[in-house]
Amino acid sequence: MSVSSAWHTPDGHPMWQESMAFVFFDESTRAAGTAAFGTFVNRGSGLTWLGCLAAATDGVGGDAVVFQRSRNGLPLTDADRRPDRLGAGALHWEVVAPGHGVLVGADDGVDVRLEFRDLYPPTSWQEIDAGALDTLAAGHVECTARVAGEIALGDREVSVDGWGHRDHSWGPRVTDIVRNHRWVAGTCGPGLSFSAEALHLVDGTIATMGFVARGDEITRARDVENLVTFDHDGLTPRRFESRIGLETGEEVTIESEEMLVCLYNHREGLVAIDALAKVRCGASTGFADLNLIANPLGGSDRPSRLLGGTLEDGLSAVARRTMARP
Repeated sequence: MSVSSAWHTPDGHPMWQESMAFVFFDESTRAAGTAAFGTFVNRGSGLTWLGCLAAATDGVGGDAVVFQRSRNGLPLTDADRRPDRLGAGALHWEVVAPGHGVLVGADDGVDVRLEFRDLYPPTSWQEIDAGALDTLAAGHVECTARVAGEIALGDREVSVDGWGHRDHSWGPRVTDIVRNHRWVAGTCGPGLSFSAEALHLVDGTIATMGFVARGDEITRARDVENLVTFDHDGLTPRRFESRIGLETGEEVTIESEEMLVCLYNHREGLVAIDALAKVRCGASTGFADLNLIANPLGGSDRPSRLLGGTLEDGLSAVARRTMARP
């Protein structure tokens, strides 16, 4: 399986979709963000999610500018699914060459243009039958990349030259079977990138999977523990730790050192959080995104509070709240 310019052929499932997700971070400017889109071909609709941080201009205190917006039920057009282009609404991935593409997005007061160059071939979490996961877009690959480009949030424009991670999924996606989900993906540079998933389904299934990449050498996970400390709202991560037990017997531990931004995403009754953080693995430092869903009762009410961010879509000035590890 690979991310290519030849998109996958839908089957007859009404929830068949093809989607991509992206995260990025620039250490020097402290710009960070996440984006995703889904194309539900048989329904003729799509969704997008865009969240970005432009850090305080003095790099220390003051207000950061944050943007987040979820858009659901977007009509798909011929321009959303071409051999060299995939996306929905105003968010698209444009293929330049194998392992090289550009994420282009726009929304109210926001423009994003980021070039991704893969560090290693797109890789699946696991090489086994999907089983209980066959209705959660079982086709799935991802990779770490160098990222360069620009983001504009209101009147603040920031150049980006850093690291990123992206995925590509296809197949039926029925999200109401998810009860809890914690995915940690990121990099400490070419010598160490990682992706670790822990998933809890409505039938009680707990599935863990992932891999570590060192250069272009991939080692798959035997087991994963993604442990999160939450604030009083039960949604804002204060810190996290990902323990990845590899097939070789080695254990790799990724620990958050500073939470950079907490972004809120909602779609068809599903609430998700992206918490971007600076992380450490032994002597190496880097960044990661913690993507999580916490919904053990299968509820659909809107949260009432998000202490680490805002529940409102759009641009906002958020006082920087450092959430370093104790």
